[in-house]
Amino acid sequence: MVRSAPLVLLPLVLASGCQNITGEGGYADPAGSFALFPGGSGEGGVVGDSDGDGLSDAEEAEIGSDPNLADTDGDGFDDGEEVDSFTDPTDKRDHPYEGGWPIGSCRGDLDGTGYTVGEVAPQFELKDQFGDTLKLHDFCDKVVLLVSSATWCGPCNAEAPEVGGWYESYADDGLMVITLLTENMGGSAPSTDDLLDWQDSHGLTHPVVADVDWEITGAFVGSASIGVPTMHLLSPGGIVEMADDHVSAGILESALGAIE
Repeated sequence: MVRSAPLVLLPLVLASGCQNITGEGGYADPAGSFALFPGGSGEGGVVGDSDGDGLSDAEEAEIGSDPNLADTDGDGFDDGEEVDSFTDPTDKRDHPYEGGWPIGSCRGDLDGTGYTVGEVAPQFELKDQFGDTLKLHDFCDKVVLLVSSATWCGPCNAEAPEVGGWYESYADDGLMVITLLTENMGGSAPSTDDLLDWQDSHGLTHPVVADVDWEITGAFVGSASIGVPTMHLLSPGGIVEMADDHVSAGILESALGAIE
């Protein structure tokens, strides 16, 4: 089903000077690497590591984690693993994704400006199929393809396996795909079970999130009339390259090729 006029393909305009995200804020140094602890973390045989979590006691004192407890915040992830994943080992709400999707060191460096081409997409936080709160800016160093879909939408179901294949093919090249599932078969906000059903029925390995009340999709479309499926493409740094459009494999390859 379609709720607007057919989508028109717009040209991809990669924003110059915005492709090399270095992560100068938070824990990252200007080269984009974790620099809070010289020499890195999470390695075996760390000297003075009382709890065996990969961080020395001195390092734990610096960030406020418990040197005698491997998992300070009790979220199921050891402190060293959290530091290596650029998450906070003292905050139970902040931890690596159950789905294993990589988090960029620049996650706290982006300031959203808007949803039109050339702007930095604002942060969003939506529940994924594993119950985690997925944050857009966690993928600040990736080319991000957002795919707006609904379970009742035939064309959405038809394209989902192809989109999943793109993620499988290009994830190692810097692509992140996020499906924004807007409604279930009853026209209601999708539940976690709906998200899992979408993942399982189409054999997907990328995040599927509940876009309740079409909030994020509507922001990119910028109209009360919304057609699905529709796509929105971001380059590294969260730069909007395409909004409410259709993306092909060729366009993805061009966007990934522009990453420095």
